Amino acid sequence: MDQLSYQVSIRQALIDNTEDETSFLFGIVDGDAIQMQEYRLVGEEIISTPLGELSTLKLERVREASDERVTEIWLAIEWNFLLTRIEQLNNSGLRISLELKSAVLDGNTVRGNN
Repeated sequence: MDQLSYQVSIRQALIDNTEDETSFLFGIVDGDAIQMQEYRLVGEEIISTPLGELSTLKLERVREASDERVTEIWLAIEWNFLLTRIEQLNNSGLRISLELKSAVLDGNTVRGNN
């Protein structure tokens, strides 16, 4: 998997999750190496987005204790775990955020619960 396709794999892992797993491990291609990345399920959270309020599952990347970076991912429950927001806080305190502004899923316009 590459740096973007793992996000699709997280979504599919949640769709296929019949054993109530709370941790997911993925092999990500990083240059010439494969880096293992683990994500743990934090819980459900309602977030405000440009689409309205969405019920989401929040995941967090598990890192070594010495690594101060934080990566959090929110996936919309009612929309088959569609990636809604991803945020990363790096070691210098810079916060990078990506948020879904519009989407059509299976012919339906994605909307929140307003």
